[in-house]
Parts: sequence; C-alpha cells; structure tokens
Amino acid sequence: MVEINSWQFSVPTEVGVLTVEGNAFFVTYAGFHRDKQLSGKTGDCTLKAEAKKQVKSYLFDASMQFELPVMTHGSQFQQSVWSVLEQIPPGQTRTYGEVARILGSSARAVGGACKKNPVAVIVPCHRVVAANGLGGYGGKTAGNNLRIKSWLLAHEA
Repeated sequence: MVEINSWQFSVPTEVGVLTVEGNAFFVTYAGFHRDKQLSGKTGDCTLKAEAKKQVKSYLFDASMQFELPVMTHGSQFQQSVWSVLEQIPPGQTRTYGEVARILGSSARAVGGACKKNPVAVIVPCHRVVAANGLGGYGGKTAGNNLRIKSWLLAHEA
C-alpha cells in the first residue's frame, strides 16, 4: 500500500546510507537497512523538511533529541519497549535486562522488539546493549550491523 503524500530521503554516513520515510503526518521508517525504495515518492511536505533538518542536526550533534511524530506498527509489548527506548538519553545505554526488568519481561523479548523497530535511529534501540558487549542490531549480532551500532554509540558518546 502506498501512502498519500509519502516521501523518502537518504543521507550518507560513515557506516552506510541512513534512509528516512514518512507521509504528511508521521515518520514511518528511519534506519540503515531499507530493502525497498518508494518509487517516485520523493514529494515535499513540512514533515519531510523537519525530518531532514533533525537528521542532519543529529549527525552533526548527537546530543540533540528527535522531536518527530512517528507511526510504528507492532504488538502492545513492542510498543511498550519502544516507549522505554525513547526515554534513554543520547550518550547513555541500558542493557536488555534493565529494559526487561522495567517491563516485567525477558531480555530476549526486549531484543526481539528492538529488532522490529522501524524507526531505529529516532527511537534509539542502538542504546540497548548486552550485559557483556554490544548485543545485536537490526536482528544481527555480527558484521555491518554491529559496525553501525558501534558507530552510533561512539557518535553519541
């Protein structure tokens, strides 16, 4: 389904292309792993301009907090995990276990919800780490995904 007034833009970074998508009302995707392009959907609207401004600000100064309306589709549990992630300030991390204790859940379930986060840069799942290391990013525990997570954490440090 193509949304009315949908848009997309990409910004190159040291670890890959950061893609952001949305419509006139919400950002619906923000991450490094976009498999599809919105063919011809590069329209302009106020939210797209604001999203570009905030993404560029974040890449220049990682201490800034995103203030963009996002629309995510997920289970009630996933939504609750993403809500906790939004409370982690730039430059700080929490372990999967710490987030799980807040929600009365398991670390593995928190990791699964982080994997499904469609706005991973705005709702910062990269700030959730394993008790003894980075953990995963985007559902992978090795390769370029961990390079992206490491870069995001170093950028915010």
